[in-house]
Amino acid sequence: MLLSPSAPLMARAALFLAALPVLFGFEPDADLREVFHNTRCLPAGRTKLYPFESERLWVLEANMWASQQLTTMIAAILLREHAGYGVDVNLVPSGSSVTSRVAKQWAGEADGTAVASLLQEGKHFGYANLEVWPEGQRDEYVELVS
Repeated sequence: MLLSPSAPLMARAALFLAALPVLFGFEPDADLREVFHNTRCLPAGRTKLYPFESERLWVLEANMWASQQLTTMIAAILLREHAGYGVDVNLVPSGSSVTSRVAKQWAGEADGTAVASLLQEGKHFGYANLEVWPEGQRDEYVELVS
């Protein structure tokens, strides 16, 4: 039997998703990286799962898709405020060349400002894009893994 969510649950989820920009203080034209660095969502003083902070850094890619930004911001909040990782948000103009960025084959300014500053400082970091549509990127993927 296939489970389907109830109408009230779906309505609550839609309301929550619509309210996220207001709750977290950013609007469609806001700089997500700046908002992320200046905002905390979970109560202060919480015990984090792992106190890594500056020792282990994740850079999460955010592009112009609303669903991708939402997924990225939720993951960034959980990684930073619950798990205890250092997190930065890398804003990029589009999802193109994402496979190269995730493979850490940097091309320059199009790779985003967070990556540029970290590379300049010689810091080690993990990199992820949490919503990737692989359609049309087969050739790039084959090149990277071969």
